[in-house]
Amino acid sequence: MRIQEIQTWREAVDLTRPYAISSRSMSTVDLFFVRVVTDTGQVGVGSGSPAEEVTGESPEATEAALGDMGDGFLLGEDPRHLGTLCRRLRVELEKTPAAHAAFDMALHDLFCQIVEVPLVDFLGRSHVSLPTSITMGIKSTEESLAEADEYLARGFRCLKVKIGRSVEEELDLLHRLRERVGQEILIRVDANQGYDLQETSRLWSDQDELRLELIEQPLLAENFPDLRKLPEDLRRLVAADESLHQAGDAVVLSRPPRVCGILNIKLMKCGGVSPALAIGQVAEATGLELMWGCMDESVISISAALHTALACPQTRYLDLDGSLDLARDPAMGGFILENGELQRLIEEDGVSGVTSNPAIFEKAISGSSDYDEQLQALLGDTPDAPVEQLYEQLAVRDIHLAADLLRPVYEASGGADGFVSLEVSPHLAHDTVGTVQEARDLWLKVDRPNLMIKVPATAEGIPA
Repeated sequence: MRIQEIQTWREAVDLTRPYAISSRSMSTVDLFFVRVVTDTGQVGVGSGSPAEEVTGESPEATEAALGDMGDGFLLGEDPRHLGTLCRRLRVELEKTPAAHAAFDMALHDLFCQIVEVPLVDFLGRSHVSLPTSITMGIKSTEESLAEADEYLARGFRCLKVKIGRSVEEELDLLHRLRERVGQEILIRVDANQGYDLQETSRLWSDQDELRLELIEQPLLAENFPDLRKLPEDLRRLVAADESLHQAGDAVVLSRPPRVCGILNIKLMKCGGVSPALAIGQVAEATGLELMWGCMDESVISISAALHTALACPQTRYLDLDGSLDLARDPAMGGFILENGELQRLIEEDGVSGVTSNPAIFEKAISGSSDYDEQLQALLGDTPDAPVEQLYEQLAVRDIHLAADLLRPVYEASGGADGFVSLEVSPHLAHDTVGTVQEARDLWLKVDRPNLMIKVPATAEGIPA
């Protein structure tokens, strides 16, 4: 078995809503993709999202590095030699961590496709699932409160608020936000190096009322002297982000007196799964907690980060919402992000299958706002798309997620239970050939073994 083909490409993607942090504003993102194919047909995929102020590389540097690797040493190599290939990647792509991350996760994905084991289980699962925060950029107080209401309505129970410009204005926002959401909702903040020692101390002085879960990178990355002047109970809640890139940084951060209690790992900063695991090992050896963050990224790299996070015993916090910011994502699937209702029905009430049909989807789409954001994103890409195309894209996504939730039921029952049904269009009820073609198309698009295709019980549907 050998790596036969490597494909790399770049896509510019708009964000669903522009947002600001302490140092800049963003409305689009450049995403890079890697596809590694073997001579036996297995495929591994990866994605990178560079940001010069975070990863130290420009999109042009990422593109050049990926292009060089497209006909580089990986061609002809055995993908089962995962450790050796990942070590060589670290040397070849040392100065472009986002490009490194894309290839590293593609090799891990390819290896796990070959051995038919999910990445998290290959690495050694430590957690089944964890909640993620969703990030609120810097904006006016009223806009922020409205955004918080929206996210809570969507099921999120942890809000990450960007700060770092005006401590008094941001304290006013945080007090109003805490009053608005109550005590059960978690609030964490990220200053992106925007505060100094006095401003951080001022923020901390209101901690009894604010009950902040953590404070991400309040001071400049290299300002260890001032960080060490902060109270120890505050430093335990500080998450090092810009201060942390490689395992060596984690070693420095772990030395007493510690400047933080939490390490924020981002695959785009460290270079992928392998370097992230090295940081995780430092955390496990020293007792530091782990947070897993992200850039604006494809679901491909968010999923790789999630698998790695769930395999690290010290993982306590997730901030893996980057793919939710994209107006469109060239990739589909990857992970399930729901408020837990279907999972609860499966675990507690014994639900062993789910049915759907166009009437059910019509009621859900017209009778709630749950699909509004997805519809807006789809219409942004293809404003003239026919209704049937929009329905199919929404339905395939939902069925895909439900099938993943029920996959353990399907496997435990030997394929007897755990199915999710999807019905072909009723307009094809009297078209045998059309029914067969649509059934095949839906099967390929959902791509799950526990999908059940329903066809109308008509004279034409029976032979289909």
